[in-house]
Amino acid sequence: MAKYYAVKEGREPGIYDTWDECKAQTEGYSGAVFKSFKTREEAEAFLNTITNDEDILPVIPLHQKILNKGKSLEPFLNDEQRVVFEAMKNGENIFLSGEGGTGKSFLVDAFACYCEENRINLIKAAPTGVAAINIGGLTLHKLFRLPPHPLIEDPKFVNEIVRNADIILIDEISMCRIDMFEYIIKYIQLANKRRRGRKKIQLIVCGDFYQLPPVVTEKDKQVLNAYYGVEDLKGAFAFMSPLWNDYHLKTYTLTTPMRQKNDDFVNALNKARIGDQSCITWLNEHTSKHPMPNAPTLYGTNKAAKQRNDAELKKLSTPLHSFHADVIGEFNPSQSTAEETLDLKEGARVMFLVNDTEGDEYYNGSMGVVTKIVDNGNQSSVTVRLDHTGKEVTISTYEWKSYEYLVDTEIDEMTMKERKVLVPEETGALIQFPIKLAYAITIHKSQSQTLDALNVMPYAWAPGQLYVALSRCTSAENLYLQRKLTGRELVVSEEVIRFEEDPERYSFFREENYGTE
Repeated sequence: MAKYYAVKEGREPGIYDTWDECKAQTEGYSGAVFKSFKTREEAEAFLNTITNDEDILPVIPLHQKILNKGKSLEPFLNDEQRVVFEAMKNGENIFLSGEGGTGKSFLVDAFACYCEENRINLIKAAPTGVAAINIGGLTLHKLFRLPPHPLIEDPKFVNEIVRNADIILIDEISMCRIDMFEYIIKYIQLANKRRRGRKKIQLIVCGDFYQLPPVVTEKDKQVLNAYYGVEDLKGAFAFMSPLWNDYHLKTYTLTTPMRQKNDDFVNALNKARIGDQSCITWLNEHTSKHPMPNAPTLYGTNKAAKQRNDAELKKLSTPLHSFHADVIGEFNPSQSTAEETLDLKEGARVMFLVNDTEGDEYYNGSMGVVTKIVDNGNQSSVTVRLDHTGKEVTISTYEWKSYEYLVDTEIDEMTMKERKVLVPEETGALIQFPIKLAYAITIHKSQSQTLDALNVMPYAWAPGQLYVALSRCTSAENLYLQRKLTGRELVVSEEVIRFEEDPERYSFFREENYGTE
């Protein structure tokens, strides 16, 4: 019997005659809503009504549900992602880039699953603790034993973990400073010399240089300017190093938007990303003219976000409950998205920080209202009514874990020879409820999140900061700007623009003055 597939939320909502057509509109689309019907009339009625039918799938994006169950993600890659995936499998050294919401993180997850299935020694790392926890990896400082000062010396030794890695994947490369990147490349090159005939370590770096840049203090800037023999080390980006090309990183750029579905909005965001001010008029005219109720507001500083959350919490007359995180072993609380002290009241608006791996009721970024708090030590719980389904879910605490790698030996079943394998070992944990107040969040901590509605205070000073904020939202009509954009907020690094125009030919230094004190 023929079926009709109604796509309410997808790339192009409408009615489709085959599952393949429906699949093309919904697969990999975050928050897709679709259903099959026996008649076209029923499908049309579905599109024209609001329903909470539990048969509509999925509440959690499909790829996140499968990832949580530990299955392969490869079948859910789009054509563009598949090209990069094959290059990763073939051992290419890669720089993976692309606009926000084009599926970079999903592709990284898919490749990590592939490596796990095939017993490949993959190490994942990132410049910051939060980014490292997000990908289930280590910080660069921990992996490469980096000192806290500018890295103007060469590595003298290589730890056993790096020496036995098959692949090193660095996420959020835009936040990796040039001296840190150079030290890491030299470290990997030294490891390659000590691998006793084995092939060189494959390097994959991921991120968008148009987004958040490295942190460079005034003190560090003086040291680095002197070391590199320049008046201004503009941004101190990793790609500025001549060693970027020494490792023959091939650039792959994802362009298919997975987060936004409106072409005009995507076009405006892409212009904002590169600092093209022709997007300003469109954004001012097509974003919401009224604040989005119950949506978070993005601020540029932690102080501003905290003040807003505290102020909104004080307005509630219900009792205050403070939950303090338990920290076990080696774990820096700043490395997780959780609150070290979580202040809650019934009636407070909150955001989930993790996916529901058991009931598929919520996902990272889901919003809701606290309806009940049981404050009873180890038996404490919080009940939240979810915005997107209206259901109430009761949650207990969640455990964020930190890891170290250990080197072990196993017998290769094909060759019957011993081989070194990297085994992750838990070194610490933070235990806290996986929610936080959601009246306000910082632009920095919104990175990688997808939000259906958003209010933005468009005050930005760092390159890429405003673009990160705007591109979190799925639609322009659900994006409210608390004041009109003037264009001054679109801060973009000229060096990033030069690099992105031709990554393989870009050069910042003249050879004669590179790396001189």
